[in-house]
Amino acid sequence: MFKQENRYVSRQANELIPVGIQLLMWNMIDELKPKIELDYLQIFRLKKNNHKVIMEHEQEVPAYKEQYELQEDATTIEHDIKIYVIDSVDYSTMILASEY
Repeated sequence: MFKQENRYVSRQANELIPVGIQLLMWNMIDELKPKIELDYLQIFRLKKNNHKVIMEHEQEVPAYKEQYELQEDATTIEHDIKIYVIDSVDYSTMILASEY
């Protein structure tokens, strides 16, 4: 699940989410793999909070939720974004929730 070979990002997600954050999200999924069973749907939320970006990472089954703070100077987002990373056995896709 979530193999590193075939990972894709939708055009809209690529335009809105800085590459550094995309790589961070893929890395968070990779680091979670040995710790718990991964759900096929990983959910990320990016929220602006003063001069920081709050990133939430969660999945439903088994339940998992973690929150991180990123310095805004390291990355910029213009508004809150909800992202789905979906595993489809042969490939994984990062898309905006609004595209689903």
